Amino acid sequence: MKIGLEDGEWYDEGGQSKWKLKISSPRAYSINLIFDQLSVPNGAALYIYDRNRTTVMGPIDESNSDVEGEFWTDLLPGDGIILELLGDKEALKQVKLSISKVIHGYINTFSTGFGASAPCNVDIDCPVGQPFGLSGLSY
Repeated sequence: MKIGLEDGEWYDEGGQSKWKLKISSPRAYSINLIFDQLSVPNGAALYIYDRNRTTVMGPIDESNSDVEGEFWTDLLPGDGIILELLGDKEALKQVKLSISKVIHGYINTFSTGFGASAPCNVDIDCPVGQPFGLSGLSY
């Protein structure tokens, strides 16, 4: 199932138009998107943020959106995200947006930090990593 501009809601605000789409994935720790088509022309900008607006991705505009192939977003925390496309009406008519996948994060990658690896993890450049043939690497 693909998600596109026809799936959101359009609003007029003064001289600008806005498109908004909410995506929910119950019990997700994070959500990220894979676009199979994304082109945002001059005069328009796309923002993607979590429900609390603590993590915002954007503006995605003409300088970073017209790519060949897929466009992947960063992980956004929580079980819901909002996409918001802003711009003048003529620019928004030229936007190409198609989401091919919504990825449901089932592990909380935001709760761990540096040094949180399991005790079985071994630095391959340490003596116990020598059997792997990579000790003595120079950096």
